[in-house]
Amino acid sequence: MTFTVHGLAVARGIAIGRAVLVASSRIDVAHYFIDASRIPEEIDRIRVARNAVVDELQRLQ
Repeated sequence: MTFTVHGLAVARGIAIGRAVLVASSRIDVAHYFIDASRIPEEIDRIRVARNAVVDELQRLQ
């Protein structure tokens, strides 16, 4: 995303002005509890998801 800011420099690193939201990237994440017996299964799910992301990033690179 590219944007341009116009104004007078008053202090370095500080901007004061009206903010406009162009697009929202809010993601709803489901939260739930699991039994202790399912923890290894959930860890495997996380590893599979992480590996899928790593593979996709390597393909995109």
